[in-house]
Parts: sequence; C-alpha cells; structure tokens
Amino acid sequence: MTIRSSTSGLAKFSDRGREKGLRGAVAAVTVALALLFSSSVLPALGSEIKVSGAPLWISAAAERAVDAVWSELSRSGLSRSRAVDTLGLVSGRLFNGYDVEVVKNGRSNPSIILSAKKVLSWQVEFLSPELKEPFSLWMADDLQSVKLEMLGKLSGVPYQALTWGDDAFRAELRSVMEDRMPGWRGGAVVRLKDGGVLLELTVTPEPPYVLATDPAIYSGTLPNILMDRLKESLLKDLSPVMGLPVSWIESHGEALDLWAKAMIEKRNTVSNSRSDVSLSVVPSQITKVDALVESRRYVLRAWLAAQAGANGRSPELGLHLGRFVKLVPRWESELYGEFLVDLENWSLESRMGLRWGLVDPVWIGVEYVDPDDELWYRLWVRGNRKGPYFWCRYSENDESQLALGYRINQVVSVEINYDDSYDDRWSLRAVGDL
Repeated sequence: MTIRSSTSGLAKFSDRGREKGLRGAVAAVTVALALLFSSSVLPALGSEIKVSGAPLWISAAAERAVDAVWSELSRSGLSRSRAVDTLGLVSGRLFNGYDVEVVKNGRSNPSIILSAKKVLSWQVEFLSPELKEPFSLWMADDLQSVKLEMLGKLSGVPYQALTWGDDAFRAELRSVMEDRMPGWRGGAVVRLKDGGVLLELTVTPEPPYVLATDPAIYSGTLPNILMDRLKESLLKDLSPVMGLPVSWIESHGEALDLWAKAMIEKRNTVSNSRSDVSLSVVPSQITKVDALVESRRYVLRAWLAAQAGANGRSPELGLHLGRFVKLVPRWESELYGEFLVDLENWSLESRMGLRWGLVDPVWIGVEYVDPDDELWYRLWVRGNRKGPYFWCRYSENDESQLALGYRINQVVSVEINYDDSYDDRWSLRAVGDL
C-alpha cells in the first residue's frame, strides 16, 4: 500500500542527550518496529499490555509493538516508574496520528489509551475491470459491499496510522476481499483529496480462472438435433464467463444458474415448444452446465435403429410426434403418432395412439396400427438420460414385442429385443436418437 500525503511518516527515535536508561528504549523501539513491519510473518507475543481507543484491528497491531517494548524495558534495569515513562515516550513517537496516554495501573502492567489527533473523512474509490452484464452488476454490488465495510473499519482512524499499521490494514483488506469478493484482490493507495482521505482500491482477479465451459442439454421430448443447436447457442452466451475467477463465479452460483437458464429460455426452440428449463452450473476451470429442457406441449423424437443376431430384421427409421392433452385429472396424457420406415423395402408402418402417465416413469397406452388394422396395448418404463429403460407391446391378436434397454448417453442406446413375429425372436438392437 502506498500513502501519499504531506506528512513525513515515522520519525526515527534517537536522542543522544537523554539518560543512559533510554538506550534500552531505543532498542525496544527497534524490536517493536521489526515486529510491526514484519507482523505478517512473526507471531504475536501475547497481549501483556492492553491498547484501547482505536478499532480492534489497529489496536492489535499497537499491542504487538508495545508488548515488545515493554518486554525490553522489563529487562533494562530501569525502575518501574521510569520504565512506564519511557513506554509512554516511545509509544508517542511510534503511534503516529494518535495522542498516547499511559495508565500505570498500580502493580499491574500499564495500559495505553489512544486518542486520534485529527480525523479526516474517508472515501473509497475502485479501479476495476469492465465486465459484461450481468457480471458487471454483480461486481458493482460486491464493490459497494466492500466499500461499506472498509469505511466502517476506517471510521475514526487518522490516515497517519497506516504508516505503522500497514500490515494490519492489508490483512483487514485481504479478509474483506476474501469474504465479499472471493477470487479478487485489492491493491490500496491512500492519498489526500478535497480535504479528506481517499482510499483507492485496484481490483484484480486471482487464479484459478474459468478457462472453458462444457454445456450438456438433454430432453426427453425434443430431438437431439434441436438440443445440439441450443448447446451451440449456449456456448456463445456463456463466453462472458471466460477468464473470471472460479471462486467469485461460485459465490454467485444461484444468480449464475438463473442467468444461464434465461439464456436458454429466450431461444425460439424453447419458447415455441413451451418448454420448461431446469439447469445447474458447476463452476471450475472447465465449468459444467447441465440442463434439462422438457416441452409441456409437444413430443418430437426421431431415431435410427439396427439389429444384430437375428435374420430378417431390417434397419429402421422412426419418428414420434406427440401432443400433451388433459383428459384425466392428475394424469398426464399424450396423443401421438409414430411412423416406422423399413430401410430395406421402404415399407411404412403407422401407429396412432393415446398414452397416460400413471406414476413417473410408468406410462400405459393403446395404439392403432396401419396397415395391419389392429390394436396394440403398450407399456413404457422411461429411463433417464443415462441408465436402463423398458417397453413392451401386446396386440389383440396375441402378438408381443418387448425390449430391455440401456441408454449409454443421450444419443446411443442398446436393447435386448424380443419380437414373436420372427423365427429368431431375440436380437440385439442399437438405437441412435437423432
């Protein structure tokens, strides 16, 4: 910290014309100054002498110094009365900006009362990097919080006291920054301005920084191709996060989630499909963004499937189009159409159905199949974006199909498939969601 003013700072204590006993005081001042200006690396020696009249953080710095002085005087051979007088003389020279009163306290250790000679009003200004919204708003709020706390700590403190309380001031500033703005540090310059004292804080970031973002967006109602577009858009939207301190971003976790969620919700894909968005951000050097987008109105899925281990099975292209409806209270219902294309003979199977969500994740339904002109009854146990799932179908003509699958990720699934319309009823089926 730099202090710019018309004052000369600490005066060196030296007076050759004084009594021989004051030589011990000179040595004591030397020890005290060494302790004071190295307090960041030396432990406190214990509060044998109490200092009052100043804020706690600066009183503690004064106590470290006078403890060292008193310890030296106690070994100097001076009488108690002369040692107390010398302590007052040394303290008066040491604690610039304060008048010093030494209270003798009988046979107990003396105590010191500090009284500020002249106190000027303090102001705080910041030099901080320019950030994009909403980060600029977060920083403005944090800086205001730092400002109020620092003004509280400096209230009643003469600026000259920072010449000997520099380490204590730095420690207080560091503590405030770590509490109010983790990931940022403040460099301080103190100068006189307009009849007052200006504390100018330069705010700079500290590592680790956000180096990249890794968004993942999943939907059980919308196709992956739309989610990929949302992911590309979100990557651009998240670019202002890059280079910011991880700990600061983490301290604004709730606001960060809301901001990222708003970035997704403003996209046409989300608004047009009447989708709900849930999202969480995990700040780190590679910041993870995990989002779930589910339409309240539509279901749109497409897939490509191929089977192995059985003869007569052809690759399949499938499309599911659904519309949520409210038929039974407390039961979610969907009217849907499914269209399956055999990619070898290009035949088309159409299914028109209605299904109900009983208890998540269990759905039941009935569907009409064309061109077979028959009804099928269906059960789904829907899985998550990764993990097992199950479905089965049973027709009015006693035909049955079922599959037990495992979703490896939001694109690829593997199923053990059963279909009694084939001679080879069991097969292994790979499904890719489009």
